[in-house]
Amino acid sequence: MKITNLTMSAVIPTAQYSNLQPSITVEVDDDIEQAKALAMQHIVGISQKYAEAGKALPSSKATANAKRVECLVGGSVLYDPVAHIYTNEQGDVYLSGSAYAKQGEPEFNLDGIAGAMGKKFGADVDAIKEMWKLKGEVSAGFGTAVHAAIQLYEQYSDLATAIDKTTNLHDHPVLKEAVEKFASAHKGEKVINEPMVVSHKRKWAGQIDRLVITGDKECIIGDIKTNAELSKKKLTTYWKQLKFYGTIMEDAGWTVDSLEIYHYDGNWKTIKEPMESIK
Repeated sequence: MKITNLTMSAVIPTAQYSNLQPSITVEVDDDIEQAKALAMQHIVGISQKYAEAGKALPSSKATANAKRVECLVGGSVLYDPVAHIYTNEQGDVYLSGSAYAKQGEPEFNLDGIAGAMGKKFGADVDAIKEMWKLKGEVSAGFGTAVHAAIQLYEQYSDLATAIDKTTNLHDHPVLKEAVEKFASAHKGEKVINEPMVVSHKRKWAGQIDRLVITGDKECIIGDIKTNAELSKKKLTTYWKQLKFYGTIMEDAGWTVDSLEIYHYDGNWKTIKEPMESIK
């Protein structure tokens, strides 16, 4: 039997609300342990926020793979790359940029939609879900590859020059073309790739795709996207995530000139948005 959804429940003793009994359901891809860790992240977060003093669930359950990461701003944070969880020394679970951006959005009802389509067209529901899963993996994999190829080119350009090799430019023709087009449009920019940022006051943390340095503690926050198309709904979610990072930077005394999304669909297009701090 293949597990596609995982539900975890807990009883959390609280003085104010009697007992809370949260039940968290997450979709399972190939890694059930990661799904468990993600569900536990939410349960631990609820426990640490509402549990009676001394009775909160220990954070170690959610941060077994956590490593200390020095951040560009805010100091350091403990980051679990398997479960994608940020915590502090006390084990408090921090809000991530992607989680903030998706707050309030309805969950995609995979079973319901696939079931309706299967019934309408007389198709196998499990096959529909497997097809959608594979399509999603291809899209995610391509996006990750393009992002990594740009980081490779920008982050190691000085090293490549020093050793007189162009190994910082990936030789796969699709990736090479994407990187060369991107580099041509962004010549002369001073960039920090994948900086981690944290606000311990807000208990926020995350990783910015591409930070363009424009002056002394001045920057543009950029995000690389490879969606087939960018809908208004998707853009709204993406801008929320970038404003989350921008607010962390502003809290640390930086000026954020603007937010940028670099969208690739065979050609690059830069979409700009003014920075608005989150209160």
